[in-house]
Amino acid sequence: MILRKAILAAAFMCAMGQLPVFAQAQGKFTGDQYKKALWMATRFYGGQRSGEGPNWLIMEHTNPAYRTSYTNDVDGSRDISGGWFDCGDHILYGQTFFFSAYMLALVYESFPTGFHDLYRGNYSDYMSTTPGKWTINDGEPNGIPDLLEELKYATDWIMKAVPDANTFIFQVGDRRSHDVPWATAGYQSANYQTGANWNGGSPRPVYKNPNDKVMPSFAAAALAVMSRIYRKYDADYADICLVHAKYAYDYANGRSGSVGSSGGSQYQAHKDPATVFVTAASEMYLTTGDNTYWNAIAKNEVKTHNHVFDYSNSHDLAAYAAVRASGKAGNTADRTHYLSIMLNEFITKYLQNVGGSAETGISNLGGGWGEMRYLANVAFIAALYSSAAGTNQYDEFIYRQIDFILGDNNAKRSFLAGFTENPAGFTGTMRGVSRPHHRNVFLRDFDNWNDYNSQKGQLQIPERNRYFGYMAGGRRNSNSFNDNDDDFTATEGGIDYQAGFLGALAYIVSKSSAAADTSKFTGNIPPPQIPASIRVSRSNNPADTTSYIDTLFINTVDENTGTLYAHIFSDSGAHISSGIICDDITWTINADVNISIQPGRGCSAPIEPIAAITPKIENISISYSLASQQKYINTLIPVIYTTSVSHKTAPAKQGFAMNIRRGAVVFTAAESKSIKDISIYNIAGKKVFGQKASGPTSQIRWKTAASPRGMYLARITQNDGAVVQRNILLR
Repeated sequence: MILRKAILAAAFMCAMGQLPVFAQAQGKFTGDQYKKALWMATRFYGGQRSGEGPNWLIMEHTNPAYRTSYTNDVDGSRDISGGWFDCGDHILYGQTFFFSAYMLALVYESFPTGFHDLYRGNYSDYMSTTPGKWTINDGEPNGIPDLLEELKYATDWIMKAVPDANTFIFQVGDRRSHDVPWATAGYQSANYQTGANWNGGSPRPVYKNPNDKVMPSFAAAALAVMSRIYRKYDADYADICLVHAKYAYDYANGRSGSVGSSGGSQYQAHKDPATVFVTAASEMYLTTGDNTYWNAIAKNEVKTHNHVFDYSNSHDLAAYAAVRASGKAGNTADRTHYLSIMLNEFITKYLQNVGGSAETGISNLGGGWGEMRYLANVAFIAALYSSAAGTNQYDEFIYRQIDFILGDNNAKRSFLAGFTENPAGFTGTMRGVSRPHHRNVFLRDFDNWNDYNSQKGQLQIPERNRYFGYMAGGRRNSNSFNDNDDDFTATEGGIDYQAGFLGALAYIVSKSSAAADTSKFTGNIPPPQIPASIRVSRSNNPADTTSYIDTLFINTVDENTGTLYAHIFSDSGAHISSGIICDDITWTINADVNISIQPGRGCSAPIEPIAAITPKIENISISYSLASQQKYINTLIPVIYTTSVSHKTAPAKQGFAMNIRRGAVVFTAAESKSIKDISIYNIAGKKVFGQKASGPTSQIRWKTAASPRGMYLARITQNDGAVVQRNILLR
């Protein structure tokens, strides 16, 4: 089928003594320890989410306006929010994004028993703990392996990036955002400049339609694999993935070049576009069985890179994809050929380049920036080859690379942020990465560089973000590592760094006692049990809550001894339960000063404190949450619901009013405020409508909003940057 190199005769050099041949090995950590590390490394990708997310690192930011980021990213009028940030900053680079998405899809398909179902992809299970905890034991299974939920956030965006065969978005944002002071993505997107003088605000600049064969090839490959591995859970989604995979493949097929990042040098172009196209053709063939893709493999020979596997030298993946495609085609000769390429062009080199200036047994290939990625990457390729060839003779090499990263090194330092488990034989105290180069993890927002510079090297990760799972670049000489957020060559990681590590670690877990029981992944994801709305009334009869507006105005002079009831309704409008505020509902009162009242059970003083504490304050907010329902509240509905209680004549100072009319909804901003943006989300969390505004009122008509029905969430951005949201039931 192929004009082969003269390499078949050397197919098994290891049998001739030219390669070290290892006996079956076992690592320095237990199966449960590897499983814990993989849980962290998987969930890391949720901390890279742009858009609505949720991004678990920032979803509980003290300022609600900063809990999401870059929700206004658009291509013309088309929403393209979402995707993953590249590393510790807030840019989406296609060179690493599409590569990493494909890597994760490939990892899952290759080593499915490495991955467990330990949490929900929207992290509502972590938020529901009291107080919120974020350990491996605090999540809840939901019938789908965690990696697929993280990956789906990426494939959702890929389909936005490739809406047809002639459009390809490959970058959102650029290096200019590096030049602004350290801040979370939410803060940066809300406060920095947009337009011609963009420096980090939302929306970000968009780069598209390059003469590039590489990135759309990885996009096609990622979607093709996702179409296979996600079909069990959602066949319709799998079908849509394949449609867009064909778009990406066709775009790649019509291009011959390779481009680096735009808007300032960051990532170089791939060195061999034709070889990457083999990856796409192989995955498309594996998904469809269409010989058009099989023939494309033959036309694009897999070459070598003479370097080490990374995003711009990914030839190893093409050989592995072709091995699998040849197997599907039943072509034994071609399968042997591609296996020999993997062995002789890649595995041989990786195993012969260990030690030297590096510590014993670890790879010395690759440069001095992000050194751990190279250890992880060569281990991953060895794992893929071992799986394809049915051998375990390279396991010792694989374990050695991963164990070094996890802390089995001279310094006894783990380079996986949050993981400080002791390896076998060590009883001391492990050190870790406590100050990674990552803007979101610290939940700190600096207005200027002087403030940041005065604290760099001293920042502390909040407890909720402790188990970050970020593989830092690290040092092969572990004692030379500088644990400082300013040393980006050593303390920064990235989605591409992480992908190879994830893959090698999944191989290890799949072979351990902690391997996952995939029969538990039923695909029958329990429907979210969410109170779609909570309405407050002075009546204990839910039927009296005729308004779907959750604001109740009370005259605090005349009615300060009344009782408030909260009534919970489902997304269909059905009544779920009711409760007396301050009986089975925890509540606080906030006015111009922070006032917190938590009475005991019973309702001895639900309203009197308002009159007693703030007789002259016109606007008061009661926040409350039902303990019995809180566990099931998803990201659409805040865990804490807010109801304004004020004089009848006092207009609200925050929030907005909704007037539901026949065929339209009119939104009116609070006093002295104006509406900047309106976003409408369905109960699944998908943004279904967005509209810019510039005045105190704005209207959505059914003709524009496609006649919505059911429960939605309306999110309003005000002119002062505050974000407020309300439930809206449309019948």
